[in-house]
Amino acid sequence: MMASRFEIPADQLTWHCDLSYLPFTCTAEMTPLEDFIGQDRAIRAIEFGLGVNKPGFNIFVSGLTGTGKTSIIKAFLKKATAKQAALILDAAKPEDWCYVYSFTDADRPQALRIRRGWVKRSSLTWNSSCKMCSAKRKRCLRATSMHINARR
Repeated sequence: MMASRFEIPADQLTWHCDLSYLPFTCTAEMTPLEDFIGQDRAIRAIEFGLGVNKPGFNIFVSGLTGTGKTSIIKAFLKKATAKQAALILDAAKPEDWCYVYSFTDADRPQALRIRRGWVKRSSLTWNSSCKMCSAKRKRCLRATSMHINARR
């Protein structure tokens, strides 16, 4: 048939690396990369953001899980704090910021400025309030459903 003309034998479908080309015998011998590959735009944005030392300026990082967001931020913060250890930040008591989902534009979370430490102290209240609202909503929906069924 015509299709057999294009068939490739299974032994030709894989590639094997010649290990003699590698300058190490174990990956433990390698030194970690200092730079992040393929993140030029993100790196420029982080460098710019870390260069702004003004109250109320924040850096928001978004992206898929497992893409190295936390690693790159920690690495840049480590470098920045090492260089600026002697500098005193000009914000005596910075406020906390919370980024929440925007239902009108999913790519642009809403920033909420919150009194310093308030979120940490009230996290238990938030969790219990959410559970209470969920339970009340379920009871309300059940009652509405029973009321509608009773009218039929």
